[in-house]
Amino acid sequence: MASYKWSEDYASTYKTIDAEHKDLFEMLNLFEDTYDTNASSGDVLAFLEMLIRHCHKHFKHEDEIMEIQKYPLNEYHRGVHVELLNGMLQCLAWLKENIVKNPYDEALKLSAKLYNHVMNDDLTIFSYIKHKHLRIGSNIIGRPCEIYTMDNKLLNYGKVSGFGDEFINVECKNKIMAIGVNDFVRISVVMFDKQCNYFVARLHNIKGNEMRLYNNMLIKTVNDREYFRISTHLNAKILIGEENPVAADAIIDDISAGGLQIKTEHTLLPEDFIKIEFEVNDKKFSERCRVRRELKKEDNLHHYGIQFVSLEKSSHDKLMQCIMFLQSKHVATIR
Repeated sequence: MASYKWSEDYASTYKTIDAEHKDLFEMLNLFEDTYDTNASSGDVLAFLEMLIRHCHKHFKHEDEIMEIQKYPLNEYHRGVHVELLNGMLQCLAWLKENIVKNPYDEALKLSAKLYNHVMNDDLTIFSYIKHKHLRIGSNIIGRPCEIYTMDNKLLNYGKVSGFGDEFINVECKNKIMAIGVNDFVRISVVMFDKQCNYFVARLHNIKGNEMRLYNNMLIKTVNDREYFRISTHLNAKILIGEENPVAADAIIDDISAGGLQIKTEHTLLPEDFIKIEFEVNDKKFSERCRVRRELKKEDNLHHYGIQFVSLEKSSHDKLMQCIMFLQSKHVATIR
């Protein structure tokens, strides 16, 4: 079963990049479908060597495009490329020295990191290129928004309190933490209809609970709020393991069409596959997910970022309706 599905929604304006992304997805799926936890170190070595060759070529092509397009996050993105390649090379060295106990699991973790890089960082590049001549309008004043780190960790939420040619001001609900002057953040601003403006901005300064950001980087406009997360408190059940699954209780802290943040007493590992069952507005969901990372642990509860895997269109549409319902309640609290 293919975990990494290509969609024309991911297409850029560069045929070479699209072909390389498709090839990458095929390579990741082929490895996952061909081997299992009993894969030998030799099998994983061959896969990693192929992956490194492909990524080295692909990253070079992306670096050239970012340079030509004067992409504002060029240094950040190049740094991610270096980190990913170093991670693969390190794993390769460990495999050759027989240091890695579970080579298949390590390969799956690298696969997930590459996929997440494409879905987060790469799509941002090409959305920026498509929208680089657009600017955010003053109609965003008073609209609810959420602020994320560049790796999509929720920092804060609030509303747009000011707009100008150079700056946007965001009034946050909570104390602003974990961000410094000139740091980049991702922001989703929910508009009056189904539209959501999604952009990256650089912090100018912080005064109290207000952030002042440079207004120069509208990344894209989406019509289904896929990137907008809604804070919530929903009871859920998680099923761990593909065969003879173990059930555990969980609480959903926030939800989007791409995934969830949950907390549970049960210990999960990054890249574990689980099934999560929950209900929103009398609509029931039972979805296969992948654990992306543990966010924190407090009061004996583990907090995890969870990504939906191959969400069916019918489930996606039903989930978007529920998110819109939750968002309407959420907006009322911050106006």
